Amino acid sequence: MKALKILTQSVSVKQSRGLGTIFRFEFYEHIRNRWLPVYALLYLILGNLIAYLGGSNPMQASSSLLSLVLLLTPITALLAASISFNESLPFMELLVSLPVSRLAIYLGKWLGLSCGLAISYLIGMGGTLIWLDADATGLTSIVLMLALGVMLTFVFTSIAYALTGLARRREIVYGISLGIWFFLFIVYDLLIIGIVLLFGDYPLETPIFILSAANPLDLTRIVMMLHMDLSALMGYTAAVFQHTLGGTGGILLSITLLSLWIIVPLAGGYHLFARRSL
Repeated sequence: MKALKILTQSVSVKQSRGLGTIFRFEFYEHIRNRWLPVYALLYLILGNLIAYLGGSNPMQASSSLLSLVLLLTPITALLAASISFNESLPFMELLVSLPVSRLAIYLGKWLGLSCGLAISYLIGMGGTLIWLDADATGLTSIVLMLALGVMLTFVFTSIAYALTGLARRREIVYGISLGIWFFLFIVYDLLIIGIVLLFGDYPLETPIFILSAANPLDLTRIVMMLHMDLSALMGYTAAVFQHTLGGTGGILLSITLLSLWIIVPLAGGYHLFARRSL
């Protein structure tokens, strides 16, 4: 809570200018990085392939496109943020010696990388979705998917920055990042299915709510499934949200929880960074 209060406090004009300068430097530095165009191109190629095989119908292609977003966005953000933070430690040591606050340094680097990744995602996925034959409902689904991908980028960049404060050795950070992605993307749903099979005779709505809130990938999937009302593709967690809160309530709650997944790791990561010896 203390770190969250510090993070949400207003920054002085001098610090704001420092934050803006660091943000612009980090953003342009990452935009010029050859890996971000590769990231956008990967989305463009795979997304167009999925859209082509799906018959250019937004509803038919939505499930596969969502799976692509849930697969590529988290692991890319985790690894890119971990590598970027560790490789820029000497630069941050120089910045700390200048009259710039650690908050400005931390937020500037986080915003620069997150925005660079988000723009690459929007270019790649946007170049895919623009070819889909979308009506008003399909267009809303396209915009929502783009927005959710951007939110996931910020979520997992925040998580990666928090991990770099918990573990100092880069090999450990990279290993934990891959482990988190594997657990959330593959293992987590299997655990929920196992819980449902073992304790199906008991009321599980509240535990499912808690488990869903603990996985940003599940929350993203729930938002899309509820919005498009894809009952056949809806997992157990999305069905619980729809049955309990309805479509609109479930979407609003999921987006709120996703926002907390951005703020809380970011605040925790800054608290560790503020205490770090540079």
